[in-house]
Amino acid sequence: MRIALDYDKTYSLDPEFWEKVAVAAELHGHEVAIVTIRDPVLDRTLPLRNLEGKREVFYTRGVAKRWYLTHFGQGFVPDVWIDDNPDSIVANSTATPEGLAKWRAERGEPV
Repeated sequence: MRIALDYDKTYSLDPEFWEKVAVAAELHGHEVAIVTIRDPVLDRTLPLRNLEGKREVFYTRGVAKRWYLTHFGQGFVPDVWIDDNPDSIVANSTATPEGLAKWRAERGEPV
């Protein structure tokens, strides 16, 4: 089974918990990857770079996650999605450039 785990407001809320879930899944032969709607250049912060050392992280750049992984997921097309915002799986982001700039300025993550 391939499991897509969202980053913002899912993994980021309790990384220790989600790592335990991911490790348990992997021990049972499943694949777990982080799938985020973030941009890989503007939003690839230190916590995400550190996470890349543990598991695959896909940055969809605002594109619907299912579509992105179907076309650019290198064979990783999830069977199960864990996401606080299920709309992001099938719909592109509706964030405006101004809204993204504000979010980036206020997110409080080390860059």
